[in-house]
Amino acid sequence: MKKTIIAILVIVALAIIFNFTAKKDSEEKENDNYVPVFKSGTMETPSADNTAPKMETGDSGDVSAETAPNEKTFTVSGSNFSFSLGTITVDKGDRVTIVFKNAGGTHDLRIDEFDVTTPKIGDGEEASVTFVADKTGSFEYYCSVGTHRQMGMKGTLTVK
Repeated sequence: MKKTIIAILVIVALAIIFNFTAKKDSEEKENDNYVPVFKSGTMETPSADNTAPKMETGDSGDVSAETAPNEKTFTVSGSNFSFSLGTITVDKGDRVTIVFKNAGGTHDLRIDEFDVTTPKIGDGEEASVTFVADKTGSFEYYCSVGTHRQMGMKGTLTVK
């Protein structure tokens, strides 16, 4: 009987510790200032106006039209070892939002030079990143899962 009570207390204590740790990790992500991350239309990190960025879809469904001066939104689909867009072109100073939609497997999207990364998401999920393109040049975006980058899951962000 005493062993059963001790086992139950240990399980309850572990559950409380796990819950506290998960909540703390979530709060740390919310306080991360470098990139707001949006999932399925809701924000994890609030923006200044507390709204998600507007997204307009172009004819192909993959690229959005400019939503306002200096704001550009692109939709990139990722599937096994490829992105739907090979090149994204913006102007220096543009505020860029990339809506990343996963069409199969587990993937993320990263741009090292701008400290941009989405969380790793599964099939059918989406996440967004928003950043200011404050330097010119060509920058590789890629999936950091396993060897996906080496297998061709990459593209180029060109900032003019």
